[in-house]
Amino acid sequence: MAVISPKNLDALSQFAKRGDKNYPPVFVERTDIQDNNILKDIKSICDIVYEDFTRGEIFAAPTRIIHGAPGCGKSSLLMHVGKQSAWKNYENANTPDPLVLYLPGADSFMDLNSFGHMLRERLTHGQSHSLSTSQSTRTKVSGAIPTVIKGSCEVEHRTDYDDPVEAIVWDGLVNWNRPLIVAIDEFQTMDGYFDKKRNHASHPHVRVLRKLHYGSYKRPIMLALGGLCDVPDRLFHLGITRPDSDGIHAIGAFSPQETAELIES
Repeated sequence: MAVISPKNLDALSQFAKRGDKNYPPVFVERTDIQDNNILKDIKSICDIVYEDFTRGEIFAAPTRIIHGAPGCGKSSLLMHVGKQSAWKNYENANTPDPLVLYLPGADSFMDLNSFGHMLRERLTHGQSHSLSTSQSTRTKVSGAIPTVIKGSCEVEHRTDYDDPVEAIVWDGLVNWNRPLIVAIDEFQTMDGYFDKKRNHASHPHVRVLRKLHYGSYKRPIMLALGGLCDVPDRLFHLGITRPDSDGIHAIGAFSPQETAELIES
């Protein structure tokens, strides 16, 4: 008889909790958002993301997808995720409730400057002035580029955000004492593509999205993406193929009352 060591038993438990390759649960109705499997799943994965972060580990591909027909409750659910009351039934003494940045559309993410300022403000609770707006410095390569003298080296100061998450992570003023959920609605309108053969991203925001998904920033961040039924296909074109079977929640049915309201409308 084989004996499982405590270490392997804990690893098996973690594997089971992550729901890897499980059949995705289905959100049957939106009347009672609080007690559905989607919120439980998001909170469970968010807890693991934070626990891994505190141990110096990375949980890659924790992205959750909520997709379905127009009007089925995706936006309501994503907005609810941002409320403190969403987590009252899922208290975990070991992990704090998540901080949530809700973006009503893909445009809010594709404009990295706008996204960077919203993320900065959310992480600092509105004290955005406490973080530097300079994304990076680079050695001067042309006399036409505005520079300042720093010691004996001429450097260029950039005030735009090529990668706002990287800028905020390396700023060092954010205290990562809570996990962060970046919730993006209407994700089917996310532009761009990723060419895996050439390792080429069509736009800077595609690179940022992929780094968020794969945990490249080494911070407790997860994505929750909502949109129409072609969201999984959009992710495929963006080079994100891992969450094709786990973490995909299809919202496709209504309660009888909601069906009547939809027909009347």
